[in-house]
Amino acid sequence: MPFAAPLTPSFSAFIHRPITALALIIVVAVLAYSNTLHGPFVFDDTHNIVENQMVKDLRYFTDPHAVDNSTADKVMKDSVKSRLFGFLSLALNYGLGGLDVRGYHVFNITVHVVNGLLVYRLILLTLTAPCLVTGTEGNGPATRRDSIALLCALVFVAHPVQTAAVTYVIQRFASQATLFYLLSLVLYIRSRLTKSTLTRYATYPLSILSALIAMKTKEITFTLPVIIALYEFFFLSGKLRTRLVYLVPVALTMLVVPMAHVGEVDSVSGLSRLDEGMRVTGYKGIPRWQYLITQLRVIVTYIRLLLLPVNQNIDYDYPVYNTLFAPEVMASFLFLLTVFAAGIYLYRLSLGYETEHGLRLRLMSFGVIWFFVTLSVESSIIPIMDVIFEHRLYLPSVGFIVALTTGCVIARDGFFGKTRGVEATLAAFAIVTLLSVATYKRNYVWQDEVRLWEDTAQKSPNKVRPHNSLGSVYMRMGRFDDAIREYQIALAINPGYAETYFNIGSVYAATGRLEEAVRAYKAAVESDARYVDAYNNLGVVYDRQGRLEDAIAQYAIALRLAPNSAEVHNNVGKAYEGQGRYEEAVYEFKAALRLRPDYPMAHNNLGNVYFKQGRFNEAASEYVAALELDPGFSLARQNLELLQQQK
Repeated sequence: MPFAAPLTPSFSAFIHRPITALALIIVVAVLAYSNTLHGPFVFDDTHNIVENQMVKDLRYFTDPHAVDNSTADKVMKDSVKSRLFGFLSLALNYGLGGLDVRGYHVFNITVHVVNGLLVYRLILLTLTAPCLVTGTEGNGPATRRDSIALLCALVFVAHPVQTAAVTYVIQRFASQATLFYLLSLVLYIRSRLTKSTLTRYATYPLSILSALIAMKTKEITFTLPVIIALYEFFFLSGKLRTRLVYLVPVALTMLVVPMAHVGEVDSVSGLSRLDEGMRVTGYKGIPRWQYLITQLRVIVTYIRLLLLPVNQNIDYDYPVYNTLFAPEVMASFLFLLTVFAAGIYLYRLSLGYETEHGLRLRLMSFGVIWFFVTLSVESSIIPIMDVIFEHRLYLPSVGFIVALTTGCVIARDGFFGKTRGVEATLAAFAIVTLLSVATYKRNYVWQDEVRLWEDTAQKSPNKVRPHNSLGSVYMRMGRFDDAIREYQIALAINPGYAETYFNIGSVYAATGRLEEAVRAYKAAVESDARYVDAYNNLGVVYDRQGRLEDAIAQYAIALRLAPNSAEVHNNVGKAYEGQGRYEEAVYEFKAALRLRPDYPMAHNNLGNVYFKQGRFNEAASEYVAALELDPGFSLARQNLELLQQQK
């Protein structure tokens, strides 16, 4: 990726002005993501945003006890507490625009742009570090320094692999954590390089604050103190005591991530929870050893995606390996060992050059080590259910891009000298343009749920989840035959997949095939005896069939498993109402509203019972409350009009 010597002095002066570089980074990023603003919520966006009550009320972020007292499940409570600033950004988005997806995408793109600017600033600061820079005065070296920084930033913002962390809304946690990660590092470097006491006292505390926010955004930032320490000894100078004074507070921030998961570690049992807490999704299905050796293959795939970003996939069908001696695993291990060793060798080689060339070699080494260190949280011995996801590359890609770009500039200078400015600039322009076009095309796939999941099902034809997800999209569109086809494909792949039985039952229920729906929901609970939604929906179907006692029995099971489910309490209330048990129905509707005050249907249903009891004023209040929550709730409006006619 050569990009170095200037075309003409005037053009060089223009292109390497900071304002021009910043404008280029912003323009490239915005153009590459300009077609994403209307992309829908997909995959686990629904669970974490659309259905998550905690992002719809800022009190969960201002009241320290609100999260614990909420009706959310334990996994969601733990996620909100450990990723506080990530969920806070979602809550702010919701407060400003509700579920209008455009605001969420604007935020994600803005974060991505800022990250590109921080990469640019990081490289500029590094290439002016005092440890090795000699003879960098003058237009030539300064121009090459600016060129490396600019190209690193442009490749970072234009690369299509970043779409998984930018276009995929909930994965803003990766890009947002990266923002504070980079900001903390840049502020730390600034505090170490400045000669101003005031600047030092301002930037260093801000670096620590940024580190703390990063740690409370996503667990990948656990490695930040390691990277800062490496940077200190790679590029900065000073007495050991001075360095330790700077590094010790940074190192202490590493406690934030484990403490967020296990609370106060004040006993052996507390320490034993540390490892479990660090399992990002709590997944226990893959033994540590198998996960680790599988990651050897995964990391090679990540490198391939960075070098050749084709066949991108939101849901890879990736094999889990159980032995290091499988040929592909051993080959991956040797390849990665060679790359890491090359990074160490480049550092040792740089020690022999007190020149700009030595600084570049050291920057390459740092980039290689950054790549492996920042991947270590999600690609080591902590098993995660999905062994590969592209958004996990967002932070590590910074190091990879820095190493590769710097290496290309060194190679260009070595083979062609430092005077091939026209060819270098054109090559850089072509690379960034190709990457930007690839990103734009990948974002076209993300624009539409059907397109996204059809693409995924085509690339992962033997994996259940893509077919199941595609079937759910078809079901929401009313394409029931297509939905059933996809669900049947999923069940052929895994006959014990409870979610698919649940989904196909929902299609049957929506199309009036109630007996088939009953069989499907029963199959779901046979596959997963704790499937609350399946018990609830089975009760709903029984209710529609007039089998109210059977419905109440299913709701009772659901409430034993999820006593804080407002929806189930509401459904029990409807069954009681159907039996004429009005006081019990009132109790259940009120229970639903205690758990979820913003539940329009529960207000409407409570109003119906009051209506039947002749409590007209109370009924009117409930209908009005339902309409205040949802002005388009036509059923509540009809009931209110009927009540007014009755009175």
